[in-house]
Amino acid sequence: MKNKDKTFIWSDGWWIEGNDAWFVGGMSNILFCLNLNTNECKTAVHIPDTKPNVFRLNPNCVKYDSYIICFPGLGECIWIYNLENQKFSYININNPDKVQLLFEIQKYGDKIFAVSEGWNKVIEVDVKQKEIEYYVVSERDCFAKSIFVNNVVYSLSAVENKVYQFNLDTKKVEEIIIPKADEELYTICFDGEKFWLSGYKKKIYVWNKETDTLTIIDKFPDDFGIYNFTGDADIVLDCEKEEYGVPLCPTFLYSIMVGEYVWFIPYTTNKIIYINKKNYKLYSFEIEDENETRDTLLANLLHHKYLLEYVKDNRFIGLYSLKNNRILEIDAKELNYKWKDYTFSDKSLTQCCEINNNKLCREGDSLERLVYCKKIKRIHDDASNVIMKNSGKIIYDKIMIDLSDS
Repeated sequence: MKNKDKTFIWSDGWWIEGNDAWFVGGMSNILFCLNLNTNECKTAVHIPDTKPNVFRLNPNCVKYDSYIICFPGLGECIWIYNLENQKFSYININNPDKVQLLFEIQKYGDKIFAVSEGWNKVIEVDVKQKEIEYYVVSERDCFAKSIFVNNVVYSLSAVENKVYQFNLDTKKVEEIIIPKADEELYTICFDGEKFWLSGYKKKIYVWNKETDTLTIIDKFPDDFGIYNFTGDADIVLDCEKEEYGVPLCPTFLYSIMVGEYVWFIPYTTNKIIYINKKNYKLYSFEIEDENETRDTLLANLLHHKYLLEYVKDNRFIGLYSLKNNRILEIDAKELNYKWKDYTFSDKSLTQCCEINNNKLCREGDSLERLVYCKKIKRIHDDASNVIMKNSGKIIYDKIMIDLSDS
């Protein structure tokens, strides 16, 4: 891969509106705004959470009117950033079991609805009144992935082949068993007519809710397999396994409908899969320099392949490669990809320097390396200015002495 030094930071998804993309750094708890025309982060704002561990503290955000709403991961409140006065307010959130929350978020009417993997609730946020309503969808199950379709959120049970249907208007819940799915399911997406599901096996399920029928797709490429991120075995890639283990290793981390294809993004498996929604033909999407070695597996920060950062214009899929620490963008229409050279403006890096203050730099964090370099440059520039000023004074004094002597 060219330009291997052009790394960028990871996050748990961008909120795109117009030419701006908003996201929170996964290891920094800093809210960034990136200009999609210049591919440059233009601002960086510290979320004023007091917890010492900032890892996925407030990982999800959404823009609502003149506010950026930051949802907690292991935090204890929803942070609201006012773009007009550049100040934060907050709403406390009830999470007594300290579940790691990664939200799917939808603006609906004048409210924001959110549902989290690992929870059993849908929450309704009134931003202007700063109020939250909690709706318990199941008393016994927690969720795997969820998806919003119009005024309904569909949440997969994390323990059986069942989907919960929650109506955002009536707040009523319906439980539906997925027929003939012989495993727990993890990802879900909708193509406008049918639901596409995946779990922990080398299978993909297409469910027609109206006819209650299920089609199983299981003809995967021979070289499709699972990586060993633990480094405790001789085999780096296992293509013989048909099931990857509940609950730690779903076959795919995301499934998304983009263009004419349904895309399945790996967790610890090795290939991105895309399927024609009409004829169900399955393809693998090959990316140069994404094959793993034992060394790259052990160096991987989150021990899986990708993070889904954005889908833009129902065409472009932005993925963060945890091997290359860069964002690659797939064109789902032309079926090609390119590496994106996203960067930070001087203003945003200066803001990050001020946020970091005297905090120690973590070498494994690409943002902190950039901030460290910025600090070193600032120190060097300050020292150079002092030297130049002192040199000028010495030269001036010397000239004046020579003139007086003459």
